[in-house]
Amino acid sequence: MSVFQDDDNDSMILVMGLTGSGKSYFINRLASGSVVEGEGLKSETETCQVVRVAVGKHRVAIVDTPGFDDSSRSDSEILEEIVQFLCTQYHLGIPLKGIVYMHRITDNKMSGSSQRYFDMFQRLCGERSMANVVLLTTMWSQLKDEAVGLRRERELREEFWNVMESKGSTIRHFDGTRAMAEAFICRLMRKKDIVLDIQTELFEQGKRLDETTAGKLVVPRLERLIGESDTSIEKMNRLIRQAQEVEDWKERERLEVQRATLINQRENEVVQRQRLQSRPGRVILQEIEEKKKSGRWKDRLNLFASMLGLAITTTVNVILPLAGVISF
Repeated sequence: MSVFQDDDNDSMILVMGLTGSGKSYFINRLASGSVVEGEGLKSETETCQVVRVAVGKHRVAIVDTPGFDDSSRSDSEILEEIVQFLCTQYHLGIPLKGIVYMHRITDNKMSGSSQRYFDMFQRLCGERSMANVVLLTTMWSQLKDEAVGLRRERELREEFWNVMESKGSTIRHFDGTRAMAEAFICRLMRKKDIVLDIQTELFEQGKRLDETTAGKLVVPRLERLIGESDTSIEKMNRLIRQAQEVEDWKERERLEVQRATLINQRENEVVQRQRLQSRPGRVILQEIEEKKKSGRWKDRLNLFASMLGLAITTTVNVILPLAGVISF
């Protein structure tokens, strides 16, 4: 007997990109007011948000995810959160239809964080899933000169997105309308379900998170930060000894406060490194089985949301399947 009252699966589409790239705005075109839109530099999407919409007779969960350059968390922490999300989706058997990746056309060039995140994004997906990815440039209305935007989009296509486009990814600019947002969702709904490379590595190959191709990108940077913290702490120790030798007790006290902050920072970095050595698939599978034993659930998406502490927003809007025939 199924633990689900309604075993008709929702499909899932992820919306990803840097903080402030327009992810929440995109989802709000589909379900007005369902996701808080950020203002300023602080990230509003601190956890994955789920909005359920209908495409004809089918249901799809659109997920607004945090960016890798989140203002309050490190790359490794956000990777861990997204992987936890993908583990839960995979184990519950919720079909993944594709990913919408968003990039601000207002950015003068591809910043270091943008390049790092896009590299991470490609590693999470893998070549087999790239045909189910839509690469969207956003915020065209904020440009004073559209020609500048077209030049930037050409640079993205030729220098950064060319590999994904050659593997089947679609590159388009988002005009901000609901019609276009619906069209992208409908096109992805027609695709075959995909399994991302990170899911294959964690579940089928049994790798630790730091052994995956995505994890290997995060590890060197984190280990470099730990090394830099060690150097800073040792320098602070020398300064404290010098202050003590000249009996400058006020200076010593000030330096000891700074050292305590550095030590705490290093401890956090070491914990992050240790967490990357985990096998999250096994842990999450055990948690799912425990949740299933607690009673029957309305459907898989509700169990998914419960596992991750998320709220599901369901809109009454129905997207007509014909929306996807808009020519891009």
